[in-house]
Amino acid sequence: MAEKLYQLLVNSANQFSDKIAVEEAGGQSVSYADLLQLVQSRMELLLTKDLVDSKIIGVLGPKNIDTLSLIFSIAGANKAYLPLDFNSPLSRIQKIISVAQIRFIFSDLSRKKDLESLGYNLYSTINSKWAMFENELVREREVHPDLAYVLFTSGTTGIPKGVCVSDPAAIDFIHWATDHLELNAQHVFSSVAPFHFDLSVFDIFASVKSGAKLILFNSLQIAQPAFLVDSIKKHSISVWYSTPTTLRLMVEFGNYTQESSASLQHIIFAGESYPSSEFIKLQHNSTNKARFYNWYGPTETNVCTSFSVPQGNWNPQQALPIGRATLQYESKISDGDIEGTSQGELLMSGTSLMNGYLNNEQANQHAFVFIDGKKWYKTGDLVEWQSGELVYKGRYDRMIKRNGYRIELNEIEVGLQSCAGLLFAAVVAFHLPESVKIVAFVSGINESDLIALRAELMKVLPAYMIPDKFIILDNIPLNSSQKTDYQALIHYAAEHFK
Repeated sequence: MAEKLYQLLVNSANQFSDKIAVEEAGGQSVSYADLLQLVQSRMELLLTKDLVDSKIIGVLGPKNIDTLSLIFSIAGANKAYLPLDFNSPLSRIQKIISVAQIRFIFSDLSRKKDLESLGYNLYSTINSKWAMFENELVREREVHPDLAYVLFTSGTTGIPKGVCVSDPAAIDFIHWATDHLELNAQHVFSSVAPFHFDLSVFDIFASVKSGAKLILFNSLQIAQPAFLVDSIKKHSISVWYSTPTTLRLMVEFGNYTQESSASLQHIIFAGESYPSSEFIKLQHNSTNKARFYNWYGPTETNVCTSFSVPQGNWNPQQALPIGRATLQYESKISDGDIEGTSQGELLMSGTSLMNGYLNNEQANQHAFVFIDGKKWYKTGDLVEWQSGELVYKGRYDRMIKRNGYRIELNEIEVGLQSCAGLLFAAVVAFHLPESVKIVAFVSGINESDLIALRAELMKVLPAYMIPDKFIILDNIPLNSSQKTDYQALIHYAAEHFK
């Protein structure tokens, strides 16, 4: 029988029964043996007659040990977990539930009225804080029997897409990651990403497979850079995994130093580009024993390429590559109908690839292409081979055409990030009836600096790529995954062009 995610917990509970498995930053902790006992006690409900045919179970709760235990309970009952963002507006939760067609949801009781408004009624109380809710009107659809989890990502139509990942695909990724980093029970992992974000798959399952300790940070704590930095020292965290934005905030505002980060051995970042000029600040403030990894991969693939930053000072003028395909993947670059070119859209094929999008055949047809009988996922990302490594160049959907010129907005961001004094920069395009306007949002400078900024930018970009408008913000808005919230910026730009 193929290995399951749940079995990772069973194995470590047998080997490290009294060892702390999970600790909430500033809160309670649980041993491997006690976590397994908690998980198994909650599996009983999932195995009752009413739930026997329900393959996907929703989880709506804060980031804590209770929520994590329910994820493992669902896995242990041979079902797939669907984590819902506890801090998300009800309208988005409604969209996800509508697409997923799930009948049962584990939920924190504080969201009881919200769920009732969506047609879910109390089915069974678990404890004073948790219960299971049921919508009897939902007619669940058949899904892949090996389905392990469903993570929802933003869809271009405004309707979220559910990424379906099987146990074998998830297990292959976890085996690669733990082998690649040589992880063991002596390590202490951070868990910065929310459970609905794909970075959490590594945090949860790689730590448990290794018999290591996992430190959970909740949504309030991850918004406090100083708290995160203090926690590294307090908990002797050795494995860190987050978006570059989180690390940049820790360096800029969290007093991240060689002393405060002395325990870190593996610093992994993913989810967005890390400007080299900002990365060298992290490198300079970390100890020599710290190793840095740029992991790349959309939710549909999880990590599919990796770049291990060589020791020594990184060149701030050189972009950090996303590296090469991991062991469970093959990569291919496609430029329209031409495969094997040096620059174009990145295609990935491998054993950790998603099954497809949940209840969305139209999106599935668009996402994959078959070449010589092999299934490839179209990432939508522009890449280029440089010195034997893949370098991320931006998104196809972030490319605009103006006055006959093709303009990649990511290239403008890179140009801005090379300018002195800026903390953050983000660029969006706003479409007016008669033209397309480019708007740059920046932080770290004053209005009086904008003329100099424009002049400096013109040294590295052609005139047709210079933004039409610069808007200074105290802070660039972030979404729940701690990445730049471009949709919020587009709405903000619209206000300025009214």
